[in-house]
Amino acid sequence: MKVGIIHIGAHKTGTSSLQKFLYTNSSVLEQSSIYYPTFLCDTVKHRFYGHNYLAWFFCPPKRLSSITSLSHLSELYEQFKIYISQLDNGFLLLSSEAFSILNKSQISSFLDTLRYAGFNKLHVIKYVRRQDIMSAALYQTAVKNYRLGGVSERFEEWYERHKFIFDFYSIVKLWENHGCDIVVKIYDRSLLKNSDIIDDFLEVLFLLTGEKVTNFSRESYEENITLPDFVTLLLSKYNSIENAHKIRKALREVGEIIIKYNPSVPRYDFIPPSLKKKILDEFYQSNYYLCKEYIGVEYIKYFTVNHEDINDLDWEKRFGYPGAPWVELLKNLQYIIEKLQKEE
Repeated sequence: MKVGIIHIGAHKTGTSSLQKFLYTNSSVLEQSSIYYPTFLCDTVKHRFYGHNYLAWFFCPPKRLSSITSLSHLSELYEQFKIYISQLDNGFLLLSSEAFSILNKSQISSFLDTLRYAGFNKLHVIKYVRRQDIMSAALYQTAVKNYRLGGVSERFEEWYERHKFIFDFYSIVKLWENHGCDIVVKIYDRSLLKNSDIIDDFLEVLFLLTGEKVTNFSRESYEENITLPDFVTLLLSKYNSIENAHKIRKALREVGEIIIKYNPSVPRYDFIPPSLKKKILDEFYQSNYYLCKEYIGVEYIKYFTVNHEDINDLDWEKRFGYPGAPWVELLKNLQYIIEKLQKEE
């Protein structure tokens, strides 16, 4: 029997670390008849350990020309069709956050490709995260990746253009309506097996395949380091300046140094609490049905905040005046210098 397992993210739910693990251990997975096609990945130029190129064949991003070409995507798609047609039995495992942005017709075309090759049993796995945290994390990544079209607009403007990504219920319902079985898990370390995305995913894989993956290589797979919130604000400003490449590079490097010596520095607090609440309120109904149908209605509490905790005063003290991000940067550098002096 040929079974397809499609991991569709979401973004900022440990996907990069998970995909690197799956790529590294593809030969180990094959011993359990789980096939993770590494030829679809691009680990040299862009560090794509997932199957973005396959998803982009059906839904090319606007910035595609800065990454690859349509002809290259077409070549990979043809190779993919040959690859899956030659698999006699087993489990085809695909992973890309980009699968989650496919529309109805694109999902249909993609699944038709799998079914034509005999993959009539299809599972979709989606990890989800509180929308206020996920949107902040994804915005931070969009700002940081200047080479791939770094964002310079304010968070509020960016969020309005991308809010469809955070409607998890509508996304998984679309896949379910195309005949896929759905598995939804919350990406929160307190809810993951061993507080680890890889262990949790392997458990889901075991439940779907009956195959227990062992003897795999386990390293540290920390990818896409999230920078401090004040560095994100500074980068968004310098992304609008064409000849500021060295400044952007320096800010990213300084941000990584701050994370190294002060791991508790805030990452997502460039968004005021009142806006975080507004985002969660916007998706309350969607999250309610997501929990009711796929996770457990009791988990709706994960997607809510205590109204008594909504206070923008602390945020305004940090960011409510001109030059505030630079002040936060200097404070943190001073903290690191004092810390290193004490250690000498």
